[in-house]
Order: sequence, then structure tokens, then C-alpha cells
Amino acid sequence: MTSCPCGRSMELTKIDDVHVDVNVHRCLDCDVVWVRVADMEKLIEMTERRFVAHDIVALGSECRARRRETSARVFAGESVTYLKCPECEEFMRRKAFGGVSGIVSNRCPTHGVLFRTQDLELAISFIR
Repeated sequence: MTSCPCGRSMELTKIDDVHVDVNVHRCLDCDVVWVRVADMEKLIEMTERRFVAHDIVALGSECRARRRETSARVFAGESVTYLKCPECEEFMRRKAFGGVSGIVSNRCPTHGVLFRTQDLELAISFIR
């Protein structure tokens, strides 16, 4: 069983509304989701998006808005905490998901990505 950085057990579940078999581990106590590297790759690979100029401009505006929203959340009193990987217990890196999405994730380069539940939903929308 996978343990959350908060110390509690995480339950295995599937992500709804995606068309690939993706499992995640969810901590109901602190509302985070652990996505292993292989499952994250499935999520990203499931979508091939062909952009036209209008889509790129709209996406740029959306990304800037999300980045401002994320910055506002951090500056509104949230402290930045480095969490340990649920699998190897090494400290993870905080990283902007997709570079311009405005979503901050905690990433273990070997094992996976830890999102807040609402940020995983935003990441799936961003991938699409």
C-alpha cells in the first residue's frame, strides 16, 4: 500500500472520464493524488492536439490566467512545503506542470507526481 506524505494510507482508484486505464492513489485526509510515472505518461499520450493559431493564442491567455491564480494562492498565505515521495521517501521537486499551465506539482523524477486533487483535474484539462 502506498503512504501519503502526511503519513496516512492512500487508496487506489481509477481516474474517471479518461479513455485510458489510469490508476492513481488518493489520500482522503489531505486531498492529494499520487500518479505514477507510467500512468502520467498514459495521460499525456492519450491526447494529440492539433493547434491552429487561434487555439495557441487562447491557450496562452488561459495559461497566464492560471499562472496568476496559482501565484495568488501561494501568496495568499499558503506556505511552500517540500514533500517526500510516497515510494522512496526522498524529497520531491516542486515543478510547474507543463511549464505554462499554472499548476504546481510535486515530482519525484523516478516514481511519479503528487497533485492536489483539483490540480490533477486542471492538469487533465490542460493536456486535452
